Amino acid sequence: MPPGWQRKSACRSSASCRWHPSEPGLSSRPAARSSAGSTSCSCHLHPDHTGWAWHPAPGGDRLPFAHAAYLVSEAEWARRDLLGAQEIVGLTPRVRTVADGQEVFPGVRMRVTGGHSPGHAEYVITSGGQRLIAFGDALVSPIQVDHPGWSSSFDHDPAESAAHRRRLVAELAEPGTIGIGMHFADVVFGHVRRDGDHPAWRPLDA
Repeated sequence: MPPGWQRKSACRSSASCRWHPSEPGLSSRPAARSSAGSTSCSCHLHPDHTGWAWHPAPGGDRLPFAHAAYLVSEAEWARRDLLGAQEIVGLTPRVRTVADGQEVFPGVRMRVTGGHSPGHAEYVITSGGQRLIAFGDALVSPIQVDHPGWSSSFDHDPAESAAHRRRLVAELAEPGTIGIGMHFADVVFGHVRRDGDHPAWRPLDA
């Protein structure tokens, strides 16, 4: 499970941000083990989700996860011109593009949402009549559940992102549905429940 990078300094947009490697071993996205190595389901190509996919480990010139494959939506990879040259060179041999709605593993489908990035994707896992939605950066804070119109400064298309969040919040309120918020700190797994007249994020152990 390769990690991304952490933000190094305050910034107003993804273009003005400075990032630095976090410690290997932490993960910002789900991965599946295979006989050939690991396969990582990437929701988008911002450096906090892909840093160790293309950057050598500190003190060396080897990639920490040199044998991993990275699943990326076709729409996201089509806009790789938004990435830096080093990122493109490092990612290209390892990226496997995935079509919207494609089943990437048994019971796991990728769906393109856009908004946060041109081809931002979610992964929907279904089993035993239940489902888990790994929604990536469609929601970056639990407060957006109650205020889906509040977009992150990193959103590529704030209007598209907000429209998707409204649909996502409704889905997360459906029975048998769990969400995983990559940026939700210590309340990563949860679902949406009503808090008076408003929807609210409720951690699974709450």
